[in-house]
Amino acid sequence: MAQRISHREYRVRRIVAFTGAAGLGAVGTVALYTVTGAVGFKLTAICTENLVSAGGGTISVDTAGAVAGVIAVTTATDIDVGDIWFAAAPATVLDTVANAELEFVIDDGADLQANVLVGDITDGTIEFNIIWWPLTTNGRVE
Repeated sequence: MAQRISHREYRVRRIVAFTGAAGLGAVGTVALYTVTGAVGFKLTAICTENLVSAGGGTISVDTAGAVAGVIAVTTATDIDVGDIWFAAAPATVLDTVANAELEFVIDDGADLQANVLVGDITDGTIEFNIIWWPLTTNGRVE
């Protein structure tokens, strides 16, 4: 559920606990946010438990049909507790808001997802926070 944080902005938090199951770390997609209409958004991803993959798993964030437009393809085991994940080489503990808070516009109800590529991610947790604002009358993120 969206939490209003200012007169125009809302926040939705998603905590993804990877298990290796379908939709939770198996090769394929992990649903993050459902988008309706057009919205502007800022996305932050913070690792709260080291990611584990025995098969050399990689992960990225984008919309359906794309691979790495929001967060680049990253080796899962390079994402450790405390990392701020916004690029192929995650930053540790401290970075600028300009780097760590990725800002985009999304339209046509394109949903955001994590793409697990190559090998399953069998453990670990990432906390995703999206701050969004509507650009159309039906703009919404859930």
